[in-house]
Amino acid sequence: MADQPGWECDTCRIKGLEKTRNCAWLPVHDPAHNKAVWARKDVVVTACPKSLITPASVEIVERYVAWKWSGEMDLLSLPAKLTDGILALEQESRKQVQNGQ
Repeated sequence: MADQPGWECDTCRIKGLEKTRNCAWLPVHDPAHNKAVWARKDVVVTACPKSLITPASVEIVERYVAWKWSGEMDLLSLPAKLTDGILALEQESRKQVQNGQ
């Protein structure tokens, strides 16, 4: 696995790493690719994590931050998919706090 902070899309393409890192933006992206390209604790991905980020996932992260800053507003007023994302991020955040990170 490569150094994550060095994962710049243009640099990656210039070096020809998009196939090795199984970039989801490739026209011939291999969804059956089973080699880990990034891992942290119990999370492993087999495609470049940057290429898995969608506008919807960015929105969920932004809304999670707003939810935390707002004093944790009522989740029942939000769409289910957004609520699921916020709760997943909160669960991961609490795991990190419990592990002293």
